[in-house]
Amino acid sequence: MCRGVRIFLLLALVTWVAWAQFDRPDVPVVNYTYSLPKVGGRTGWAPTVPSFYRNFKTEALARTTLRDFGNAAVGIRRAPVVSSRAMAMSRRVPSRGEEGLVQFRTERSNAWNHTQFSGYYTGTRFSALALLAPLAAGDASAQPAASARNRIVRVVTVSQAGLDRSGSDLLGKTLERLEQSASFRPDIACLPEVFLPTVVETVPGPVTGRLAAWARRNSSYVVFGLKTRRGDRVYNSGVLLDRQGRIAGQFHKIHPTESELASGIHPGDPDPPVFETDFGTIGIEICFDVNWWDVWKKLKQKGAKIVFFPAAYPAALQLSALALMNQFYVVSSAMSRSSRIYDITGQVLAATGQFQEWAGAALPVGKRLFEIDFHTRKAREIQKKYGPKVELVWFHEDDWFTLASLDPDLTVQDLIAEFGLIPLDEYRIRAARAVDEARSKAR
Repeated sequence: MCRGVRIFLLLALVTWVAWAQFDRPDVPVVNYTYSLPKVGGRTGWAPTVPSFYRNFKTEALARTTLRDFGNAAVGIRRAPVVSSRAMAMSRRVPSRGEEGLVQFRTERSNAWNHTQFSGYYTGTRFSALALLAPLAAGDASAQPAASARNRIVRVVTVSQAGLDRSGSDLLGKTLERLEQSASFRPDIACLPEVFLPTVVETVPGPVTGRLAAWARRNSSYVVFGLKTRRGDRVYNSGVLLDRQGRIAGQFHKIHPTESELASGIHPGDPDPPVFETDFGTIGIEICFDVNWWDVWKKLKQKGAKIVFFPAAYPAALQLSALALMNQFYVVSSAMSRSSRIYDITGQVLAATGQFQEWAGAALPVGKRLFEIDFHTRKAREIQKKYGPKVELVWFHEDDWFTLASLDPDLTVQDLIAEFGLIPLDEYRIRAARAVDEARSKAR
């Protein structure tokens, strides 16, 4: 669309919203971010903006087409508002049900301007013209910036259970399941190991292109298993695409099975890579790699918060143990039987099955595990002060608890600093040091 047409549409939109007044009943707002590229940018905004305002006017925000980052806090910290006009129309909403307009804030990332709505709107009338203020700022940039200090990542996994893996329509059938999972609004999706067994592709290639189109359309990362060719070598690979469908990384299976080696699959580098996303550091392991626990420990040491596991089978017992031992999330995607999403405690958060062959979960990636020693009173103080802004789960039979923040501007690290908490990993190091000192004194 030419620049002149875009400017004309912008003027038409301003005319349309100038008279629009929203009079909403009590509507719970759960922190949404909506991003608009600048006029003249590479991404067309004109078809999107009217849809946004239409949905805002006719539906509760929890059901609009806005991208849900999974945050559920009320009364966010005061942030810069987008303009003096918006400043006059907005204020902090510190408690549930207080009348007033939800707070605006804009984070500039050149071409993208993010406006976040937080709190509760309870019937105040306001002009839609204020919502156009974010369009006034910004230059050119490739992709949006993260909108919150504390990220809650929406992940989905797909199973190929029940599909004919020798059939000619396997790609289409798998993409149908992936498309169904788009209703969850994922930040990242995972497909199984070698999900097309007859394809060997130099990346990027035709299969990568199909998945890249889905990634762009849904603004989601994608991890998928594929046989890839590099020079004269063929690997069993996990490919990572970013939200724009670009290649963000590749992992090559470190431990191919004996039958794979016999068929010409080359082993990958024994030092596993990690990949940086806009929601944190992730790792990938593939199927038989599950049996080498030291490799998984390396991913933890490198800062991985989520490990994706394309595989032929669920490996349920191993993955549960690995998630707990390393205290990171694990997302498996299997050719057969169930695909699962594991908590940092090893518990299953979501799984595929006979009624739905994809599963999704929202993961607060800052979640930490604590021993109850020195913490019981502090944990109750946190619950009392922060209430629904935190999720604290007791493991009564293990003398543990997990702590996660559901507030976009409050991190678990903030809580650790405020209340003097020590996570389990650090506590074990401190306790081992005390034991060593006691032994040395006894000699």
